[in-house]
Amino acid sequence: MLLKKGFLISLCVLGISYGCYFLYPHAQQYWQKRFKQYIEEQLAETIQLKTTRVIPDDADLGSYLAGYFAKQDKNYHYASHYFQKVLQKDENYHDIKKNLFVYQTITGEIDKAIPLAHQIVNSSENIFLVSPILIADFFSRNEYQKALDFLNTAQSSYADTFTKPLLSAWAYAGLNREKEAFDALNELSAEEFKHIYLYHKGLLLTYFKKYDEALVLYQNMSPNQIYSINTLTSIVDVALKNEQIVSDDLIKKLFVPFFQQSFQAYDIYRHFQLEPISTPQEAVAEVYQTFSTYFYRNDMPEVTLALNNVALYLNPKSNLIKLYVAESYDSIDMFDYAHKMFHTIDHKSNLILSKMALNHMKQGHYEQAISMFDNLLKTNP
Repeated sequence: MLLKKGFLISLCVLGISYGCYFLYPHAQQYWQKRFKQYIEEQLAETIQLKTTRVIPDDADLGSYLAGYFAKQDKNYHYASHYFQKVLQKDENYHDIKKNLFVYQTITGEIDKAIPLAHQIVNSSENIFLVSPILIADFFSRNEYQKALDFLNTAQSSYADTFTKPLLSAWAYAGLNREKEAFDALNELSAEEFKHIYLYHKGLLLTYFKKYDEALVLYQNMSPNQIYSINTLTSIVDVALKNEQIVSDDLIKKLFVPFFQQSFQAYDIYRHFQLEPISTPQEAVAEVYQTFSTYFYRNDMPEVTLALNNVALYLNPKSNLIKLYVAESYDSIDMFDYAHKMFHTIDHKSNLILSKMALNHMKQGHYEQAISMFDNLLKTNP
């Protein structure tokens, strides 16, 4: 009897195994087809297409949904990761390519974003962030004429109307065409940009070794025209090049009012050992960092972060730009990225250490935050 039962069980197991051997591939194909259909429906709903886009049969199906859910949750690094996997098998999916480009710019992967920017601009689409990425690429390669040619084409972004005089001026400077550089800068005529115009004029005069003219220009500036710590750094640099020291009158007139408005600026000026801007690449980085503040004021923190990342790409040693990038990550709750960026800053003043401690708190690292604050209180009560 036991033998009979054992035989029947063995027969059942053999039957099930035999059935699975033949049926599994068909079942797998069936469910893969259903899953593919589900994803296509979800994509159509998510990106609001009138017709469903057909996904290649060998595509990484899960990455489509994972990328879009990460996008909706503003997990930009995950969205970037999964959209890269999508494009490995579905390289012609242009909408995902555009999204990937934006997320790579936000997460600071500028090297990866550059090839995508060239592809997007060649498709005659006008995405705002494409222009800064391409300009940064041209300047990083010292291809100043290509930068000028791009700025004069219809493919250039509408936003370049505000930055074009500055970018063109520094492209001409890179080509050592002094007259054209100042002519281009003079096109920045709007009164609201007067402070930026004067600062870059001073930088250009210094670049072309006209130190005495630069010093006169800075001495004639008013306190409300000093908008950046780098302006003060440039004034000191020009004074030293003229074998002069910054006078007490100039310190009272320009330095004191600026630092009275910002303790952070004073702390940075004292501890960061700022280097004066001296190359076209560093000047263009300053242009994009300055331009980013306009988007910050208009509650567009992702664009602010993207432009700060472009600036850092052009001037990777700048501790000041690293601080701006870290604070930009912090403003959109990318605390892990902010943490990494804070640690790349060379000079850890008490202000930076307090920001790092706050960052630990936001990530839930309370013991580390308390320890850092405790050390700060002991060293600087």
